Amino acid sequence: MQVEWGVHMNRGKLLSLRGAARQLGVDFETLRKAIERGQVRAVQLGDRLRIPAAEVERLLAPGTTQIGTAKRVGGGQIEGKEM
Repeated sequence: MQVEWGVHMNRGKLLSLRGAARQLGVDFETLRKAIERGQVRAVQLGDRLRIPAAEVERLLAPGTTQIGTAKRVGGGQIEGKEM
């Protein structure tokens, strides 16, 4: 799992897992599992995980990544699922 500790992440906005999942068009559990697999970078703040807005932007870039079984394709879509 790729988790950064501390409050040094003042470089940008941090999103809740639910908020990031909504923006990415994936299920909360899919995002949580992607964090565990190291596919998505997260920040640990106390007992909560947060996703940097820059990480969401990276994941939304066309052709950048796969989250779970949903593959991001160009045009703001996830294969088989319109955004």
